[in-house]
Amino acid sequence: MDLYNNEILGWSYSKKITKELTISALKKAIKKINVVKNCILHSDLGSQYTNKEYLRT
Repeated sequence: MDLYNNEILGWSYSKKITKELTISALKKAIKKINVVKNCILHSDLGSQYTNKEYLRT
């Protein structure tokens, strides 16, 4: 969510919370804003967010 205008930047949904789900949402957000410099990403510490593949994205 963009805190400036409350716009949702990236989202995905599934029956299960997996690393693939979170990576999909992150990639959608990156594609939408097209800039990641000076961007703050906030997430919880669930296993899907601490996964090495997610962190490399």
